[in-house]
Amino acid sequence: MHPPGRAALQIFEAIAAAPAAERGARLADLCAGNARLRAEVERLVRFDLPELAEDPPTLPRASEVADLPVGEQLGSFAILGVLGRGTHGTVYRARQERPPREVALKVLACADDPSVRRRFETEIAAQARLNHPGIVQVYEVGMAEGTSGLFGFLAMELVADGVRLLEHVRARSPDRRARLELLVRIADALDHAHQRGILHRDLKPDNILVVADDDGGAPKLLDFGVAHAREAIGLTPGFAGTPAYCAPEQVHGDGDIWDVRSDVYSLGVVACEVLTGELPIDVRGVDPVTALARMATERVRLPGTFDARLRGDVDSIVGKALARQPEQRYASAREFAADVRRHLRREPVLARRGGVAYRFGRHVLRHPARMVGVLALVALIGVMVGAWIHRHAQTRWALEVVKSVLATAIDGMGRLPGTAHARGECLDQLLAQMAPVVTAQPADPHVLAVHADLLRGRGHVARDLGDWERALAWRRRGLAVRETLAGLDPRPEVESELAEDIVLVGDVYQTRAPSPRRGRGTSGRTSTSWRWRRASRSRGGPSTTWAAAAIGW
Repeated sequence: MHPPGRAALQIFEAIAAAPAAERGARLADLCAGNARLRAEVERLVRFDLPELAEDPPTLPRASEVADLPVGEQLGSFAILGVLGRGTHGTVYRARQERPPREVALKVLACADDPSVRRRFETEIAAQARLNHPGIVQVYEVGMAEGTSGLFGFLAMELVADGVRLLEHVRARSPDRRARLELLVRIADALDHAHQRGILHRDLKPDNILVVADDDGGAPKLLDFGVAHAREAIGLTPGFAGTPAYCAPEQVHGDGDIWDVRSDVYSLGVVACEVLTGELPIDVRGVDPVTALARMATERVRLPGTFDARLRGDVDSIVGKALARQPEQRYASAREFAADVRRHLRREPVLARRGGVAYRFGRHVLRHPARMVGVLALVALIGVMVGAWIHRHAQTRWALEVVKSVLATAIDGMGRLPGTAHARGECLDQLLAQMAPVVTAQPADPHVLAVHADLLRGRGHVARDLGDWERALAWRRRGLAVRETLAGLDPRPEVESELAEDIVLVGDVYQTRAPSPRRGRGTSGRTSTSWRWRRASRSRGGPSTTWAAAAIGW
């Protein structure tokens, strides 16, 4: 997707400033038959002026329609108050006569307009197919006369004790596993709709309520207001959805390739925000022109960009959901959920193309009771690496084994109490076997990267043992190796790892008890200097925002 040209931007600004009744004619005049230019302008129009799109609904915006007064009767429903407003409809709290119950009543004005009725009937057909505990249930749909005209209504389950998804996450601060399990339940509900031929097309946290339960929260998907049966998509061209959560093909308006994978992309955005509180491409609060340009030029930021603990499987899963090309994404929400479940069971995930070493590490994490035997195996591997790594054909494979063992010793065994000394011995063995390799290949980026990771891991073990002096020594050695690597390989991801090592060194200064000679104030200044150094090294890289935030840790 390319950013809009200057001529398209100028025409867009001109028609946006024109009276609503004149915009269509103004658009045709300014484009003067230039189909390519008009397509470029219409791409902007779909973001901010959808009333100009082909076959548009003439429904006024909800903000332009007066609210129904409390007590007004709409069919068998009595209005009790406003719950919320969408672009073209208002949701009321209402009481139904038979059966007697409170409901959420979505009301659309101008239901006598043919195009609006077609859109509303499509929504009715979509909602009627859905029956899942993770989707708000629809009780009744129809048309009714009010005091100010004909209205379409949709009576739905009232989730009285539900809160918006992000409000739930902020209020309860669930751990990483609970957040992933919540995402699985959201994906299961979305898959139910997909299995019945329904696309949501506006999946976002505001359209997901969460009800507290013993399993950490039961999600409820709502507002299929832009949902459509897949076979009907071609009847409703134009942009639909919320820009920050839309797949690239939605932004383009390419209705021919909208399918369940478009919702999978939105699910990936939701996953990133639930896990980190951040969007992969943050276009909130910006004008549509800027939003289009940023979405056209910026790469998505994965969860690991904001939280290093999410690197690896979680990054791979979310990254696959957020692939720019639909064919590179999960084929369904069910596949997304299945991969998250594999990760939670510590099984290899399909999104990550791991080899033998990766699968070995996953197997070890699934069987923590066997850690004693694994330690012996790790020690044996350490000895074998020393022999293998000198054979050129096996060097890369041996380094992959070292990285897998390192991940097991730090990420897997690090969660088990009483393993710190054993982990330290394993890493010492690997470092000893790596020493002659580093000497023989001092400029090999792969060797340097593994060596730096081993030293960082050894520092983690010293930290776990409360030995801050040794932790500092190990981390500074790792930092020195990483700086050498960055000089040879200045890619952003290498700079990001270097930045993290600098922060780790600064954290030791910040955390360890000050000695009488150093004084309490010195460690804080030293830590801050390390953080500034880290931020400056990260400038321009993918972790710049995270680096700047780290200074305030």
